[in-house]
Amino acid sequence: MKTFKKYLKKNTNFSQFYYEKNPTTKRLDSQNFFSKNAKILIFLNNLKKIFFKKRLNFNIFK
Repeated sequence: MKTFKKYLKKNTNFSQFYYEKNPTTKRLDSQNFFSKNAKILIFLNNLKKIFFKKRLNFNIFK
């Protein structure tokens, strides 16, 4: 589990790792759904970081 957690920290794409370790899983739909949501969240977090670095203050949710 320690190596698995390290892998998760380094690689944000969890689904690839999941498929490589368990190629015969039937829970593909839920994994795809999770990976898409994770990618969206990571993208939003990266946007936040960029905006805070450049100190662009504007409201996205107007």
